[in-house]
Amino acid sequence: MLQKVLILMALLGLVGCDSIRQPAMAPEPASPKLLRAYEVPPDRSQSIARSLSAALGETGSVSSVDNSRKILVLAPAVTHDSIARSLEALAEEGAVEAVESGDFAVQLDAWIVDAADTQDPTLAALNEVLGTLSNATGVRGFARYTSLSAQAIANNGTLETSDRRARIGAHFQASAGGVRAEVEAIDMSGYKVKVDTLLPFDRYIVLGHGAASVDGGSRFVIVRATKL
Repeated sequence: MLQKVLILMALLGLVGCDSIRQPAMAPEPASPKLLRAYEVPPDRSQSIARSLSAALGETGSVSSVDNSRKILVLAPAVTHDSIARSLEALAEEGAVEAVESGDFAVQLDAWIVDAADTQDPTLAALNEVLGTLSNATGVRGFARYTSLSAQAIANNGTLETSDRRARIGAHFQASAGGVRAEVEAIDMSGYKVKVDTLLPFDRYIVLGHGAASVDGGSRFVIVRATKL
């Protein structure tokens, strides 16, 4: 069965992305914001709204009404597809506040990829998520910068791994259907992504994107958590 793809650029990547900017580079224009309504389980509308609001930070706002089936989300237009997919996953798995025992290990796989004119064949396992990412950003192809993998206990576990190009660290708390994770990825040129988010198991998550400090091209961080 094909693994589901979950893109959280709005919830994750655009919040807590700290890239090194070149003095000569002009900032990218901000995406216009749109207000949309989303249906959520009425008994969890408040907790979902709080989680989403915390993830969006200053990039958007969320409002809800007690016992209502809808929340209102004001966010950059390019992020709403990601928000919709995230809310669907949370609703399906009841993963906002329910917690598992955490007596198991989690493997975190991470890929740092760069925008390219052609598709890197070594990224074939990521074709589905990269296709979705290409449609969302207009990037034609992707090249592998590096990839890393490490394991830790799900409940209050910590991992860190690195190679010559990048380092990634994470701290986990068990949650239904996945783990709550504080993840930090930094490459040797100074590009950095730091987020606190829910990682549903076996789904590719785009944590963030920004400009690589060497040539100013777009760089993306993608992770997947697997229950062992």
